[in-house]
Amino acid sequence: MAVVVGVDVGGSGLRCRSVVDGVSGPSLSGAGLHIGPAGIDVASLVESLVPLVPVGPDLLVWSMRGLLALADPVALAALIRERVRAREVWLCGDALAAMVGAVGSVRPGAVVAAGTGAIAFATDFDLIWRKVDGWGHILGDRGSSAWVGIQALEAAVLTLDEVETGGDALLAALTDHLGHPDSWPRTAMTRPDAVALLAGLAPVVTSLAATDPVAGRICAQAGRELARSLATAARGIEGVCVSRTGGLFGAPAVREAFEAEAAARGLQVQPPAGNGLDGAILLAEHLAAGHKLAGHTAYLRRG
Repeated sequence: MAVVVGVDVGGSGLRCRSVVDGVSGPSLSGAGLHIGPAGIDVASLVESLVPLVPVGPDLLVWSMRGLLALADPVALAALIRERVRAREVWLCGDALAAMVGAVGSVRPGAVVAAGTGAIAFATDFDLIWRKVDGWGHILGDRGSSAWVGIQALEAAVLTLDEVETGGDALLAALTDHLGHPDSWPRTAMTRPDAVALLAGLAPVVTSLAATDPVAGRICAQAGRELARSLATAARGIEGVCVSRTGGLFGAPAVREAFEAEAAARGLQVQPPAGNGLDGAILLAEHLAAGHKLAGHTAYLRRG
């Protein structure tokens, strides 16, 4: 039997799926992602994978954020071969897996992902491997859920200080959600879950977008920022297929502004065909079929 496995490791943990003789199995979940002083705890991730997949798969693709910065790729690949007994191991960045999954095939493509953070990625699988944003909520992640939360807090504070007007509904909604504004600096800057908390404000903002002009402006700007990142990532790639993914696109005000800005920049954006796990499986099947792929140390490498 021909067996390939796709693994996608994200902030919520590990997901995997096996394909046996062309028949895809269910998506299964493993251990959560833990990051310590030494980086990602890959040992616990690999151990949680062992009972979820067939022993000795022909080829396994492991997608993970922080592939180089937070883990040792050589040690990770060796551990996968030892514990899962995979005959061939490929490691890829989660941005690449998300792009392949969203596009729906292994071909030149570009994607922008908008969740808690935001990142755009594009490649022609040859000379161009381009990442835009993904810098975190302090330096970037423009248009992400956390970015929307920060913009909303700033607008609410400006309204509270009477520097600007029009944000009363937003100020009231955020006060109901977070408590008195005097507590916001500590909440936004010192809590260990501050990023998740900021991202959790996005639904409050998007729910007001249709009736509150300040919330509507923030959501529209988020959509435009995401389109700008996608256009920058896709620049100069011939025949590129572009898509988008992430929960924030479920908000009509963000999605509509994104689509308008993308069209103005000459992009024809298709709805996502799949997710990062789907992308890992597509890469695994492509490689197992004998197709060659140019690698890149930061995004795709054979282990």
